Amino acid sequence: MKKFTLIFAFVALSIAGFAQTCATVTTGFFTQTGSTVSLTFNYISPTPGYLQLTVKCGFYVISDECIILNGSGTYTKPNLFCSGGISALTAVATGHLGSCNGAVCSQILILPPGGGPLPVVLNSFTGKRAGNNVLLNWKTESELNTKAFILEKSTGKDFEPITSLEASNLSTGSVYTYTDNNFVKGVTQYRLKMTDINGSFKYSNIVVIKGQSSVSDFTIFPNPSNGNANITITDVTEANNVDVIDASGRVIKTIVVNKNVIPLNGLQNGMYVVRIANKNTGEFVSKKLIVVN
Repeated sequence: MKKFTLIFAFVALSIAGFAQTCATVTTGFFTQTGSTVSLTFNYISPTPGYLQLTVKCGFYVISDECIILNGSGTYTKPNLFCSGGISALTAVATGHLGSCNGAVCSQILILPPGGGPLPVVLNSFTGKRAGNNVLLNWKTESELNTKAFILEKSTGKDFEPITSLEASNLSTGSVYTYTDNNFVKGVTQYRLKMTDINGSFKYSNIVVIKGQSSVSDFTIFPNPSNGNANITITDVTEANNVDVIDASGRVIKTIVVNKNVIPLNGLQNGMYVVRIANKNTGEFVSKKLIVVN
């Protein structure tokens, strides 16, 4: 007989005053013989005690029943089938008062070895810029034994944590918000590291936020020009290039930005487009220049 055993027995909700009247699972494990999987757990219960046992294959419920327990002992749920195998199975044993519709007084999550989804279901993770702030929001559909949401940030290099919000651990899910002071001119990426009390974690989708002004603004003077003009850049960054484009759309000059004032000399009569482009994001600002000699 090939037997897989792993116990994750953490009480997500307990009420001390109900300790003597609540059915409680103390240990639990899955076992597999051939293609047959069984769930076994040990319990302590008043007479009677009410336990709601929910078994999932991935995120799909394959068994959900109310069990009436007495005293202490061992309970086995046999013949479980999961298309993802034993590693995709999870079980939640929830003790209730009076009936399986009564108040929750204990809860335990049982995972197989090396398996089971992280017990948090993320509904959405979004963000938007508001001036120098980035407003981040996320919503969960359900949480169980969830420890925290670690918000991470990247401005072109590795992700680094910027804050950690404690999980509510509500089975119906929760809504979270965080405001990040963000003065970055380029692109900022955010993600969530969702952790549970067992040390497991997974990452959310990545939210990409553009800079408030990822490319520098500029002025051209004089304009119209006699062929010699100056470009004055309000905020120099080495990530910017200046392109001068003639009426045919041909780039006739490219200047690497390294100072605030850049001279444009020796231009022939005609109309030009002066464009400052951010090499990292591809964003650009362009303005017309007229040359009359």
